[in-house]
Amino acid sequence: MVLMQAIVLGIVQGLTEFLPVSSSAHLILVPKLFNWQEHTLFFDTALHLGTACAVIVYFAKDWLRIVKNKNYVLKVLIGIFPAGILGFLFSDFIEVETRSISIISITLIAGTAVMLFSEKIFKQATNLKTNVRIRDSLFIGVMQMLAIFPGMSRSGMTISGGFLRKIKKDEAVKFSFYLATPIIFGAAIYSFIKSFKNFGGLGFLESSFAVGFITSFVIGLLTIRFMIEYIRKRGFRIFLIYRLLLALFICLKSYPNT
Repeated sequence: MVLMQAIVLGIVQGLTEFLPVSSSAHLILVPKLFNWQEHTLFFDTALHLGTACAVIVYFAKDWLRIVKNKNYVLKVLIGIFPAGILGFLFSDFIEVETRSISIISITLIAGTAVMLFSEKIFKQATNLKTNVRIRDSLFIGVMQMLAIFPGMSRSGMTISGGFLRKIKKDEAVKFSFYLATPIIFGAAIYSFIKSFKNFGGLGFLESSFAVGFITSFVIGLLTIRFMIEYIRKRGFRIFLIYRLLLALFICLKSYPNT
């Protein structure tokens, strides 16, 4: 892989993993747009490790507090369980059957509808919760299952789940990031095991691996801070507009004569 491509895809992963626009969709669309060769599973591992490490570093103090709180650890485990099981059982099928850009255009619109509805419910809510409860974490975990389809957005679905459960914005966004860490690490480990079985371990010696990891890590750190502040102050609107415009762009590219 050309190093410039590794940098671009690292930026894409670092930005879109935490913004509610779907990183998996963008990692499929960008190479297609520029006619790049599809990146390897080793490189995919590097990108996911970079953003996973960004979450750990940014929330280092929070993680130290969380691991001492058994009740909160349970909430996180419950939140990741539904998507983890779904991903483990059907990841190969979904990876093959949901990567077409026509499907991504549909899931972008579907995810936008979910986010728009959740924000409407949230704005009408009174007596917002300051803490995530067990039932809330299970509901958010079920919402996260939708994100296994490229275009839905993991952060978009989990934050929407928090909004639908009438949890305050700060806590809903932070809980979304807490759930992200094991999920992203799980994706990285899965990519590593699968690629190691197929190609051996030499992929980690490629310079593109290091470049992708570092780029996604740095951009991921910056994006987390932006995301927390932006959602707290302004909500989903700008991202909803972007998602719809992207879906329209995909449709125009896919069906230019219609």
